[in-house]
Amino acid sequence: MKAFGVSSKPKTHFAALGLLALLCLSAQVGVADTFNGVSLKTSSEVIPVGGVLQVKLFLTEPKPIIKGSNRMLISQSFVGGLRGAYMYDPSGTTSGVAVLDQNGIRVSFTSPLGQLGTGDSDDPLLTLALQLRNDVRVGQKTALALDLGSSFFTDPQGHPYPQEQKAGQLTIGGTLSVSNVVPGGGLVQAGQKVTVTGTGFDPDTRLQINEVALRSYKIIDSTRIEAILDAPAVLDSKRIRVRTKTAETTYYSYLRTIRVGLSSRKLLQASEPIFAGKTFRTGSLTVKRNGFQFTGLALQNQSAAPVTVTMQLYSRQNALIATRQTVLPGTSKSVADVLEIFSIAQTDNYIKVKASAPMQMLGLLGDDSAGVVAPVSIGIQ
Repeated sequence: MKAFGVSSKPKTHFAALGLLALLCLSAQVGVADTFNGVSLKTSSEVIPVGGVLQVKLFLTEPKPIIKGSNRMLISQSFVGGLRGAYMYDPSGTTSGVAVLDQNGIRVSFTSPLGQLGTGDSDDPLLTLALQLRNDVRVGQKTALALDLGSSFFTDPQGHPYPQEQKAGQLTIGGTLSVSNVVPGGGLVQAGQKVTVTGTGFDPDTRLQINEVALRSYKIIDSTRIEAILDAPAVLDSKRIRVRTKTAETTYYSYLRTIRVGLSSRKLLQASEPIFAGKTFRTGSLTVKRNGFQFTGLALQNQSAAPVTVTMQLYSRQNALIATRQTVLPGTSKSVADVLEIFSIAQTDNYIKVKASAPMQMLGLLGDDSAGVVAPVSIGIQ
């Protein structure tokens, strides 16, 4: 039967087209849903001349990661130095090393419990604090992205994840930036002071620390804000948001300590250790020396009080060879080639470390020819 003089055959044709379109849409959705790799996103930032850039790398969906390496690409013409690096996982066992070179920042890391990447997707997987050069010009731009060809992230079964990313961009401009938060990590008690430093603060500036109750805060000058906590809070990886009437900036907090001493090895000078959250009183590290390879030792004292560190060098037959003692000041770290600690150290010797109070310890395995430094877990005694 025909209605209004229209044949029923075109209806079948349109129905077939509709079904085909639905199948195509389902296939596209299926492709998107079957991506089982790591989806990465780098933040875009607007930072004034001479400010500190905090690059933030996010996972758009949680994925457990046990180890990896990545290179953040950024032109050396923008960067004056590496101020700090931080990776967060709920277990506090992830460690790594960031190395600044002419092509960007290489970060190598390990997460033995596979907890890296399993936190809130609103929190960055990695943050890098970079001092911008004073000779950059307003309006200059550069990409902030990973070189996926030289990056990998490994799943708990030891397989590399497929990777995809959404790149960010740095724009030189504005007046507002955050360069540091002190203390940036650890437990801070109610009534204690937290200082936010940066540029562009004015009397109308507003400060918010995510999930942290502030009793009050005061704009000291254009570079400093002082806040008083209303309740105890752990400040590691907290989002700090600073707003003025014309701008807004976001920074994620972590403990940044002062480096004491300067290694004579250039690769270690360009390296920033990323310590696991856990602290120890004792540890041990096996010495490896082979061609361009070397072993380093990084120590970090999170507390305000100095810590006495005793290091003992042993042969592979467990005979004591030498002892050295040093004092690490409060909120400081040291990074050294083991040959700068014990000049007579040989391959398969090992170093025992004993501290007067709990501290962070990290071994470093460097390769001068490749320009890479990898983290090495300190064996607990």
